Amino acid sequence: MNDQEHTVLATQLKELDTGLASSAWGRRLAERAAEEGLLDVAYATVPSPLGELLVARGEQGLVRLAYLEDGDRDTVLTDLAARLSPRILEAPARLDEERRQLTDYFERRRREFDVPVDLALAGAFAARVLARTAAIPFGHVSTYREVAADIGHARAARAVAEECFDSDKVLRRVLGQLGVSP
Repeated sequence: MNDQEHTVLATQLKELDTGLASSAWGRRLAERAAEEGLLDVAYATVPSPLGELLVARGEQGLVRLAYLEDGDRDTVLTDLAARLSPRILEAPARLDEERRQLTDYFERRRREFDVPVDLALAGAFAARVLARTAAIPFGHVSTYREVAADIGHARAARAVAEECFDSDKVLRRVLGQLGVSP
């Protein structure tokens, strides 16, 4: 297959994928894949005040939230395929609860989430940072230094900041020492 044929095929597959999840056939495919144990990661998108958000869920819970910009969908899905499983399918119905809670949050009807979270993509340090920042109450803030101290690494404020501002983990409840984000 030459480059031109490859480009045409890729375009056709992308067009098919775009309408697949919303079609009855796409929904049946997702249901059947799940029934047969062939679906490891389901994903969907949710509109938000800051743009389209991709939500991905594995068997243990939510594994990824990512704001999408032009071309980011493919990057996010490629990363999930490489790090978790290539058995990924757009299956909005499998993420109904996560999508509902996010929509409620964006519409200011919810302040906390109660969906299971799978930290399979986070390392040990990142998991500790995420657990600590998740405990910061709605409407409250903490500094990177405070989070670092709370997880037993008082001198790791910069590493905490990097975890908080990784593209997947934007956390608005943690501030730099002067009250500004890096």
